[in-house]
Amino acid sequence: MSFDAKPLQIKSLFTKHIFTIPRNQRRYVWNKENWSELYEDLKFLIENKKGDAIPGHFLGSFVLQKKKEDNDVTYFEIIDGQQRSITIVLFLAAIMQYFKEYDMKDFFDGCRDFLKVKDAVSKEHCVIETDYYDAIEKIVDNVCDWENRISDVNKFIKTISVGNINSKFADCFLYFYKLLQSQSKDFVWNVRRALADAKYIHIQADNNEDSYTIFEILNARGMALEDFELIKNFIMRYILPQEETMVDRVKELWKEKIENPLSTNISKFFQHYAKHKYRMDINQKDVFNLIKKTARKNVNDFFDDLLLKAGYYKLIISPGDTETSDNLSEIENFVFSFLRKKRAIQFRPILMSLMHLKEIGDLTEEAYNEVLLFIYRFFVCYNIIGEEKSNKLEDVIRKYAPLIENEFSEQVIDEFEESLKKRIPDFNTFQNAFRNIGWSNHNTFYKDSKLKNRVVIVLELIESYESRCQDVHSFTIEHIIPDSSNNPEAYNIGNLIPLEEWINKGLKDKPIDEKVQAYRDSGFKMARNIAGYYSSNFDPIKRNILMAKKIYHDILKLDLPDE
Repeated sequence: MSFDAKPLQIKSLFTKHIFTIPRNQRRYVWNKENWSELYEDLKFLIENKKGDAIPGHFLGSFVLQKKKEDNDVTYFEIIDGQQRSITIVLFLAAIMQYFKEYDMKDFFDGCRDFLKVKDAVSKEHCVIETDYYDAIEKIVDNVCDWENRISDVNKFIKTISVGNINSKFADCFLYFYKLLQSQSKDFVWNVRRALADAKYIHIQADNNEDSYTIFEILNARGMALEDFELIKNFIMRYILPQEETMVDRVKELWKEKIENPLSTNISKFFQHYAKHKYRMDINQKDVFNLIKKTARKNVNDFFDDLLLKAGYYKLIISPGDTETSDNLSEIENFVFSFLRKKRAIQFRPILMSLMHLKEIGDLTEEAYNEVLLFIYRFFVCYNIIGEEKSNKLEDVIRKYAPLIENEFSEQVIDEFEESLKKRIPDFNTFQNAFRNIGWSNHNTFYKDSKLKNRVVIVLELIESYESRCQDVHSFTIEHIIPDSSNNPEAYNIGNLIPLEEWINKGLKDKPIDEKVQAYRDSGFKMARNIAGYYSSNFDPIKRNILMAKKIYHDILKLDLPDE
């Protein structure tokens, strides 16, 4: 395979060359988003230039196959780079139209050779030659004619944009033309300079086989860069001031505050950061382009915010670590530890928003803690008791995380909580699910570690609410009616309480009357309550119903049905 590759500037590409577009090339698909990205790139370079020097913009590689030479003009077929080539031509045409309207004849003439190629016999040709898209040549021919002033550009464009084939080219030209209308002469001249001086890799193949082999290699589906890698590059490219010391500082902070602390969680962090910061559609997964589009106007502020939120994220994912535990309150440590243990990662965007509001003082410590506890209690009811999947909450998280972050009010918090409450079923359905919770160390059906863990979590929820203390100490599960009694009601959660191991050891197989006396010495409120309210006709099923009502109404604040 034979080819030549070298770095050049766009002004070298559009000089004494004519480019043909084969019919089998894909149609022109660039749109406003692509055009805007090119324009904003050049605008950024111009606004941050040092003196008269504009930093170079890189446009990627262009794969060309030399087809012929005729009358001192070289003809190339565009193998890769069609979208960019056409866009640059139409952008230059819009610049020339500006020069013409402002009687900038010298500037106009200096740009004309990019779009009109004169051969050895002084015959002019459009720089792009195609039998399929005649709108390009019509725009170039009319704009490059100094005498044709085109009094009404919109009307002129309508005459050449008949049909879908040509409409995209007309839209592209008009997009750049309208943007330039509000700019100064100096700015437009600098745009022309930046565009002409933009760099690219010129790859020239000798034959069809080589050219398409190169195209396939360049467009092969290799290991794509992850969002966080693209974002890092984006920050270094646009951070101000554009000096080597600043770029080096970005690298240092990135490693110190993001890469090292978050480690394997870095990709997940950027997904959650985007959800917490920006309103994303349920199917939107392109984090990099979303961030690039929204953060471009002030990359410095974006980077500062990113570092701040990375710190929050570290606390959320590592609440038990020595380096983070000192920076967490008791409630934060409890809730974050619980959510990590249950792998409830969906709430992380919400948590980042809440932590930020607390830090800047918009959310009081008390209100912040209440929301954290609500999330914990809701999750127990929704996921542990109701056995629903957390991913079903994605729409609520995507809606309210950015609302809390960007448009905070007490009403937004209330609406967030109400949206979650609506995911809890009616009480009868909830009660049926609660009735099935139980554990036994004797009965084969109930002797399961997952069932035991489910019981522990529910008992912790009720105990923490009853005792008004989140730090529920470790406990053993006590069966009020002995587990060994073969009574099917003994395995139900209505028959279970938390109890210290040292008390529990002495109660094995004892009758309830003797157990109740020991419960009075327990540090657990639920055990002492049994001692206080016990009667000889203890009914685990009735207690099950009362426990379900306590969670549903007292803890979650949901309405019970009329008796």
